[in-house]
Amino acid sequence: MSIREKLKQWKRFAAGAMAAVLCAGLLAGCTGKNPAGSSDGTAAQEGPQRYSTIFYDAFDTVTQVIAYCDSEEEFTRQMDALHADLLEYHQLYDIYNDYDGVTNIKTINDNAGTAPVQVDDKILGMLELARQMYNTTDGKLNIAMGSVLRIWHDYREAAGQTETDADNKLPSQEELDAAARHCDINNLVMDEEAKTVYLADPEMSLDVGSVGKGYAVEMVAQAAEARGLTSALISVGGNLRAIGVKPDGSQWSGGVENPWNASEFYTSDSSYVAAVNMSDMALVTSGDYQRYYVVDGVRYHHLIDPATLWPAAYFNGVSVLAPDSGVADCLTTGLFCMPLEEGQKIVESLDGVEALPLTAQMGIVRLLRGGETARVGGGQGRTVNVRLIAGAGPGLSEAVREGLFLKELHELLREYTITVPPLRERRSDIEALAARCASRFAQALGKQPKPIAPEAMEALLRYSWPGNVRELRNVCERLVVLGNDQPVDGEALRQLHIFAKQAASMGTGDSREEAEQVILPVYK
Repeated sequence: MSIREKLKQWKRFAAGAMAAVLCAGLLAGCTGKNPAGSSDGTAAQEGPQRYSTIFYDAFDTVTQVIAYCDSEEEFTRQMDALHADLLEYHQLYDIYNDYDGVTNIKTINDNAGTAPVQVDDKILGMLELARQMYNTTDGKLNIAMGSVLRIWHDYREAAGQTETDADNKLPSQEELDAAARHCDINNLVMDEEAKTVYLADPEMSLDVGSVGKGYAVEMVAQAAEARGLTSALISVGGNLRAIGVKPDGSQWSGGVENPWNASEFYTSDSSYVAAVNMSDMALVTSGDYQRYYVVDGVRYHHLIDPATLWPAAYFNGVSVLAPDSGVADCLTTGLFCMPLEEGQKIVESLDGVEALPLTAQMGIVRLLRGGETARVGGGQGRTVNVRLIAGAGPGLSEAVREGLFLKELHELLREYTITVPPLRERRSDIEALAARCASRFAQALGKQPKPIAPEAMEALLRYSWPGNVRELRNVCERLVVLGNDQPVDGEALRQLHIFAKQAASMGTGDSREEAEQVILPVYK
């Protein structure tokens, strides 16, 4: 299946202040197995059993796998093969190290401007995906930025050797600009027939950190399926890939961890802000919460915006759910490096893709949980003492169920709930509200406040107010702006036909005649 076809199959996209993808199935802390006839005294079970394992040596991160297999031997066979596949991709996509008998990305970089390098199909496929996603993300995903990313990498590594953050340094803009002159992806020359890759610019280098792991996870999952694995959940760092469903037909559950409580291992203590049910899908997250260093109290992370050559400052993290882990990996980096509005345009141009911005919501959660807030990209929080009063309509619970509003924030806001009835059920408030609104608008316009005559107030009290207080406010504003210097009376209401027009604009179904039935008897 072509990459273009895969793009049309995407189902959902999530962007915002998120941190690490985690296996919700691992939250129970299971790191072993429970096969049939186990020694714990439980009865033997029929059908596939649940097993899990952990690897530590692929892509410099932790790999966790849960799978259902008919036997422990079958599980071991599958995991041995999956582990070997991951290690192969790890070596092929490495930009720092050489391996005996392996031609990898470092080999390509070492031969920049010298000669084409014959490579494995696993490299060609990954580079082709990266080039296509460069176009999809308007250049925000650019594997040709190796020269710039290497500068940031070296400064970040140097910071790890300093005594305190006060000794950390930043690259100069001149240094970054000079490196950026060698980031043209058009100088990446690929010959599919000859299976070669050539970098036409001798000072150019590739960095595939934004695509390599995601592409590898997808290929490893597909290979496992071809070997007969039908039910599994694979987590490689921030890349989560589900194979099939569980034996009982239920989907796998993935989650997005709170960026301010992120950890390397996912346990029952992990704090996650969203849960996703998935089968044959990938959930991938990129964020600023793990690989960074601090200078003058500001956090400088590894996700560099090609436009500025500095760490992108739009989000704390971006999560993407898609049928292809490689595609999702590319998108998380690309979308992380652009404003939300631009990202939404890209998402909306793709069939079956939805956007879910959660950055502001996560900031409020952090504020309510710990009384702390910080600007995006800041390395230090600021303690504040505030009280939050929030208003919400009746659709908020549904938004939580659909994943459009954070469940954690919803629970925090519901700690003390005040239900405000509609204005038509508390008509005793109308007189005071109308007088206050009319007075405020008059003062704002430099006019003398006009009293509301008894017959006009009677009309206000009898009206059903389908638009609630907002409609009453708009009525008072129009009376002040459009009325004369006389007191507001029933005639003023009738001449302006306010209720009829307001009802029509609210789409309540109330006709002008129905509204005037309320007004006219007052001054007949």
